[in-house]
Amino acid sequence: MPCRCGETGGIWDWKFGRNHVSAEENSQLMFYFAAVRNKYPKFFQGVTRVMLCISQPQCNDQEPETWETTPERIDQFI
Repeated sequence: MPCRCGETGGIWDWKFGRNHVSAEENSQLMFYFAAVRNKYPKFFQGVTRVMLCISQPQCNDQEPETWETTPERIDQFI
């Protein structure tokens, strides 16, 4: 699910497996963000911070797990 608040844009991904998945440098989340940014460029225009978030309700880890990056890092990933 894409989201935006001021200069921060991001992706929230719900995972339902029991194995922990890290948000840091997560290629799936970076791909999701790049795809939605490409589809909705006006929505993400002016974004300077990118938050990639994962919720895993079946894990006992701290919820949600987040990783902050930049649009430039997403561009490098592409």
